[in-house]
Amino acid sequence: TEALYKSEERLSLALRGSNDAPWDWDVQTGDVYYSPRWWAMVGYEPGELPSDSSLWKRLTHREDAARVERAFGEFLAHGPDTYELEFRLLHKDARAVPILSRGFILRGANGKAVRVSGTNMDLTERKRAEEALAESERRYHGLFTNSNVVMLLIDPADGRIVDANQAACAYYGRDLAMLRAMNIKDINVLGPEQVHAAMERARVRKVRHFDFRHRLASGELREVEVFSGPIDMGDRDLLLSVVQDVTERNIAQQERNRLEAQLRESQKMEALGTLAGGVAHDFNNIVAAIMGNAELARQDVGPAHPAIESVEEILKASRRARDLVQQILAF
Repeated sequence: TEALYKSEERLSLALRGSNDAPWDWDVQTGDVYYSPRWWAMVGYEPGELPSDSSLWKRLTHREDAARVERAFGEFLAHGPDTYELEFRLLHKDARAVPILSRGFILRGANGKAVRVSGTNMDLTERKRAEEALAESERRYHGLFTNSNVVMLLIDPADGRIVDANQAACAYYGRDLAMLRAMNIKDINVLGPEQVHAAMERARVRKVRHFDFRHRLASGELREVEVFSGPIDMGDRDLLLSVVQDVTERNIAQQERNRLEAQLRESQKMEALGTLAGGVAHDFNNIVAAIMGNAELARQDVGPAHPAIESVEEILKASRRARDLVQQILAF
């Protein structure tokens, strides 16, 4: 019980350290669980509003409500069993909170949804980064140079770093001259061909969000999210990349996965112990019956009887079986 409690405590702490807000809906009973992080994301105390399955609909921004309800209805009715939806929830202070809702649908034998569980991620910081990227395309010099967000300006033709802001210099541990003399392939640990393919996708706006690993001047590898898109510099098109370090967030996610696995293992051991205890008790009853009858037989036949040696062996074997039962019970 103590180990299980500690596992649950670690899982709770890992969830608190992440940016994810878990929720769970039992479709059959209508019971819904909204985690404390979920309530905090919309600015309310747990239970301040009725915690039913329609709460998230009531808090969905009216411009997103019809689209989200239609899409979620399709997921429930036809699948797939895992989904992602982006929409806005209304905060208690009336502001809109952009979120990414990820979940899975557990279905019964008839294919109907019986349970839906998932997490909401606050996309406020991500949206800010994307807005910063759009603003930099309009007002490059002022925002690019002074922004606290790590930014790189890259030539997609060859991957050369054309420019970097002060935040990038501080993050990578190199001065501006050093970064300008480098290629993005010197920082990104992917192979040159993969880096070039990613730049091409960003250049034609097919993909603007990437998960990479970047190498700092110290040699340390950091996991980053890169939001990249083309920017018109007059004589040529370059890529403006906004880099966000997500190493700690990913570590928290890995720790949460580890704790979930540990919890499952603990539950398996508990079930095995219960099974072993039940078997041991039943076996103990059988051994007790054998020993009792053997004792009676020994008294009946007497020490001179030809069968006394066999009776004694039965008693010895029964005692060993009794000791084995005690070991099983201890396990």
